[in-house]
Amino acid sequence: MRAIELVLFGRKRRAISNPLATLVVLPLASVPILAAQALLFDNMMSAMAFGAFCLGYVACYVCALICARRFARVGHRRRT
Repeated sequence: MRAIELVLFGRKRRAISNPLATLVVLPLASVPILAAQALLFDNMMSAMAFGAFCLGYVACYVCALICARRFARVGHRRRT
């Protein structure tokens, strides 16, 4: 979620980026919980939903890394 701060607001704007990060994470965390409750007694659909959520998480993570590197408003750090 640090990428939200770096891409959208620059450094030192955590008062804005932390609540925005919460708004992004909340649906990502709550939808699998709701699906688990809905598919409680259907093992096959539960396994398929689990796989879909795993693939979706990995896809979102990779996309976020690519976007953060491409659109970050800060320079590269020098290596020592």
